[in-house]
Amino acid sequence: MAPTTIQVQHRSALFSGYPG
Repeated sequence: MAPTTIQVQHRSALFSGYPG
């Protein structure tokens, strides 16, 4: 329930969306 978890998830989504 820490803000770090949300930040990590957001970062993952951004990286996934970016062109590999």
